[in-house]
Amino acid sequence: MVGYSRLMEAYEEYTFDWQRRLRAQVLDPGIAAYAGRVVKNTGDGFVAIFDSAADATHCALALQQAVAERTVEQPIERRIAFRMAVILADIIVEEDDVYGDGVNVAARLQTYAEAGGITISGAVADVLGSSLGVGTLDLGDLPLRNRTHPVRVFALRPPPAPARLVGDAQTDAESCPALTALPLPSVTVTVRA
Repeated sequence: MVGYSRLMEAYEEYTFDWQRRLRAQVLDPGIAAYAGRVVKNTGDGFVAIFDSAADATHCALALQQAVAERTVEQPIERRIAFRMAVILADIIVEEDDVYGDGVNVAARLQTYAEAGGITISGAVADVLGSSLGVGTLDLGDLPLRNRTHPVRVFALRPPPAPARLVGDAQTDAESCPALTALPLPSVTVTVRA
């Protein structure tokens, strides 16, 4: 969730209530609708796995749209938004958690997404081709913290989110982890606030 620390400091009960509501009404059902499975909740995020990069990417697109629609009436200073990323990677799966380099890459890749946006790795872009029906912007080979080699990254350009009210300011100053989708020989999604 973008700006989680700021939101919790300023509007703790409101933020917690909305976060719980979004999880119950949007995130969990949305993940299940794309055959995903939540394997871990982290308070400000979660990890889920999917059978394919396509399922994870379509899920991320659907979740971003649903969250934007649900939160458009929130006051801008309290509005909840997520950053999401999808990567294709082998990971180690246990009953209630996932591990491995892919998890680390996904957590870092999502920091390049705009609030309400989605980034995908070059490997995901190669697998999906133009099948998503949304535009992409090639961000190039980007460095990731504590990684030797950069990762090719694309930003997805889904349909625009609901319009803001005139005068609404962007409160995207804080860079926090958001939803990260990793394909395990499938795909994993990690959300952090």
